Amino acid sequence: MIALIRCPAVRMCATMMYSCGLLISEALGLEVADIDSARMVVIVRAGKGNKDRHIPLPKRTLELLRDYWRAYRPNIRLLVTQDGRPLADHRVRYFLKKAVKQSGIAKRISSHTLRYSYATNLMEQGLDVRVIQGLLGHRSLKTTTLYLHMTQSIMQSVQDAVNDLTADL
Repeated sequence: MIALIRCPAVRMCATMMYSCGLLISEALGLEVADIDSARMVVIVRAGKGNKDRHIPLPKRTLELLRDYWRAYRPNIRLLVTQDGRPLADHRVRYFLKKAVKQSGIAKRISSHTLRYSYATNLMEQGLDVRVIQGLLGHRSLKTTTLYLHMTQSIMQSVQDAVNDLTADL
């Protein structure tokens, strides 16, 4: 779905939100210096809870960031329009909504859905919930467990399906 976003800066923003679990405000607030390719981390400054945190930077995301940087050459702020102005959140939401519609996805998807997907995928891969709490910048573990609930419901669906397979044995 992200690939359907036509605006390169918005596509990069959505990629950062999904692959790093960022809020839209955190992604839009990133500066070029916040990408530490040597350590493969994104530095989120004054993010959720007004705290700084370091997020692992996926290799593929770094490749896309480098392509984006070569095309736009941003100086300070990372995500900018073609004329160099900072990207606005309403523009990201507009293009995201348009891409969802084009993809034919019937569910309601927002910019925050990308963050939920990041957390859910990490939980499904077995990452400890406290690690995910730190990555998301949640003060309370209770907030992070909202993501766990989604994973448990998926697991329940799988368990029901497996039980149905063996019902006639």
